Order: sequence, then C-alpha cells, then structure tokens
Amino acid sequence: MKRIPAMYRMFAKYGIDIRKEPILVYPTLHYQNGGLDITADGMTTNVENLFVAGFIGTPQMNFFDSTIEKVNDNIYFNLDCGTRVEVPYKIADKIPLKYMDNKAKVVLGLRPDAIRVRSDKFIDDGLWAPAKAVVSVVEVLGGETIVYANLNLDTPDATLGAVTLKADPDVFLKRGDIIDIEISKRKFHVFDKVTEKSIRRRIPEENIVKCNIENTEIKFEILMK
Repeated sequence: MKRIPAMYRMFAKYGIDIRKEPILVYPTLHYQNGGLDITADGMTTNVENLFVAGFIGTPQMNFFDSTIEKVNDNIYFNLDCGTRVEVPYKIADKIPLKYMDNKAKVVLGLRPDAIRVRSDKFIDDGLWAPAKAVVSVVEVLGGETIVYANLNLDTPDATLGAVTLKADPDVFLKRGDIIDIEISKRKFHVFDKVTEKSIRRRIPEENIVKCNIENTEIKFEILMK
C-alpha cells in the first residue's frame, strides 16, 4: 500500500479492500500539449531528432549505426553490424546527397512494426528488404509476440545488432533460431550521428537539381536532395 495509498483509501470508503479483492482496471488516455503528427497507418512524420525518436511507441524504436551508399537508382544502408538494407532512391530522396558517400555516419531508426518475420501470407509489394536475425528472447503477450533478436548471427546477445520486432501470436520461435525477417523500405527514420537531428525531413533543407542547358533552355533530369 506504500505505492498506492490514495487508491487504497478511496476504495476503502466504499468498503472495498483492494488487498483482498480484485479490482477491474480500464485503460485510460493521457493528453498533453504538442506531440507528433501521425498518419493513418501509424507512421510518425515529424520526428525532429534522436532524443524524440527514443520516446516513440512501445517497444522503443530500433537504432543502428550506419553509412549510406548510393548506387544508381538505389541506396544502401550499410549497418555497422554487417547487414545491408536496399531502398529505392525515390523513397529516400529527401536525405541530402552528402550523406550518401558511404562515409558519413548516420543512425537508422526502425520501429518494431517496421520489421517483420517473413511469412508467405504477406503480399510481395517490393517494399520490404530481406535480412536474417538470430532469436534471443521471445515475449508472448497474447495478441502479439515481441521478438528480441540480433542481426549479428554469431551471437543473439551482441549489442551492435540488437533488434526488436513484432510477430503474430501464432509464430513459434525459440532462442537460437535463425529467422528470415523483412525490413520496411518506407517506414524508417535517419539521423545525423553527430548532431542527432533528423535528415529525412518532409521539407528538405536544400534541393539539388540536375539539369542540362540546350539552346537556352534548361531541361531538368531528376530532382535530388
């Protein structure tokens, strides 16, 4: 009763001893000023920095140190743990080109629901990148299962490639299993490793336009950030 004395006294007024009788608890909502813009599919759109991203959702967002490499019409997140994630450039074109030299350090942020265990029931829409992980801990919660795994297949307990994802409740996994996972090519955040500010913004800080001048006319080829 040391932690909830007010609740104990409140129920006691009505003759209910919460130490002995079970109490029905309903979920409630907490409101505050400000907040984040959320799209219809639950995608947060205005995460300004790494600090804010760490407070979004439960479980917490996954963070991976990485570099970005642009090859033709694709970019590749080369994670420090060894995993390579391919994303079409047209999806990631709000990231400034200066980060795509495979040298600048960034942090890739992925919500647990942006990573899934591969299943035949999913339609292949081309928007999920394949990867592998080794299972560390499985937490069955009834309506869903939380899987704690590692992209470093050598050990499930390495810190460098630790990843948390959500799975269907009917998925049976155990520690040590090597699983095929898929990473969303659309639902991701990118932060500057040094400043920790978001570099994939709805309105980019700059636009670089590739063009040619022919007979006093400017012809634009592709819009790049």
